[in-house]
Amino acid sequence: MVESFLGKKPNRSLNPDEVVALGAAIQAGVLSGKISNVVLLDVTPLSLGVKIVGGIVEIIILRNTLVPTKKFKCFSTAVDLHILQGEREFVSDNKSLGIVRLNNIPSAPRGIPIIEVIFEIDSNGILSVTAKDKGTGQQQSVTVEVTSNLSNDEIDQMVRDAELNAKVDLIAKDEINTFDKGNFYLQSGQKCLAKLNLEKQIEFKWISFCKLMQNLENCLKEQNLLKYERFIEEYERFFNNNTDVNLDDYV
Repeated sequence: MVESFLGKKPNRSLNPDEVVALGAAIQAGVLSGKISNVVLLDVTPLSLGVKIVGGIVEIIILRNTLVPTKKFKCFSTAVDLHILQGEREFVSDNKSLGIVRLNNIPSAPRGIPIIEVIFEIDSNGILSVTAKDKGTGQQQSVTVEVTSNLSNDEIDQMVRDAELNAKVDLIAKDEINTFDKGNFYLQSGQKCLAKLNLEKQIEFKWISFCKLMQNLENCLKEQNLLKYERFIEEYERFFNNNTDVNLDDYV
């Protein structure tokens, strides 16, 4: 069966039972102190991350990272921090490990990171996740055992599923990111137009920009990805060509 799938004969020179027995014997020797020239390294069996906009998973600790380890990333305001384990691009295709809730977080402009998320795995495979509001110092934590409910077969299956669906997942992820980016540009652009005085509103560049905003809005309603990508490029080109306008002032 293996040969029919892979197109080549499997290597039968090793007995899998003997390999397992040898590995267990070596580990026992290391733990007992009888073997001193071998170092056993533990790694994370699957990637760990959090949910972001569009149901996408943002990886914080990659699969096969040596443990113990500690990693962190900063995010914009989030009330619920959904912790996930797996190799797929979307929340629904990964294993949920829990949710960290931060209450009474002040609002902030989009794109400004105010939540620091820290993932720390100790030598026993225990994951501690801390979400800290950088503005107020308020923080919440949760602790989980990252391999508690998954067998080796289940872990292997999750890795295989990710490999088989990698192309489809990336296409879907790119589409979501494109529409999310366009929606952000649309909101920022509308704020920009709302702050223009009457004299500027009649300038040719702003008349053109107003038309561009209308096209972006129509594409969002139609969910036309190709048109959306084109108008996003035009939007970015507008601000690149008009350096006197700072988009950050309208975020």
